[in-house]
Amino acid sequence: MTLKLGFVITQAEDDRTPRWAVLVHRGKYKKPDGPCEVYWMEDSEPPNGFKWTRRHETCTLENIPNLIGVLHIDDLSVSIPIDALHKIIALECPAERDGWNPAMMIWGRTAWALRVIYYLRDNTNVRFRLPWRCRDIYMNARERIEIQNGIRRWYDRAQLFQTRRRKLGGFGVI
Repeated sequence: MTLKLGFVITQAEDDRTPRWAVLVHRGKYKKPDGPCEVYWMEDSEPPNGFKWTRRHETCTLENIPNLIGVLHIDDLSVSIPIDALHKIIALECPAERDGWNPAMMIWGRTAWALRVIYYLRDNTNVRFRLPWRCRDIYMNARERIEIQNGIRRWYDRAQLFQTRRRKLGGFGVI
């Protein structure tokens, strides 16, 4: 079975910055019932202060709230058990910065997700090709997110126009 490797990009309701997570999908992205593994990095505020933590969940893409899109990296042709990926990410990709930041950006969810992808490529038997350099992955995704959000705003505005037009019984002015 071929696994698909990529990023899940979501929009947090309380934050303007898109949130990135690592995605391992077992089938086709468009298959609605296909399970996927999502590895998140989250912030938490325990009694002793702010701390980054990791979270893993098995779900379907349609169950991910506020999903902007999926950025596909590559197909993994090596047959690696999902449990082995869990262990690699849990043991070798801590949520804290720990000095290694291949994206050379402010530490956060995006930098961590890029670190996981680079770690899997450079330090395991999981072989895949990155479509862009590390920094370019982020920049290309950011451009696509801006386009997607622009389309969404245009669609929302068109829906508003149609609603007003129906209420006025003809053409409406926005």
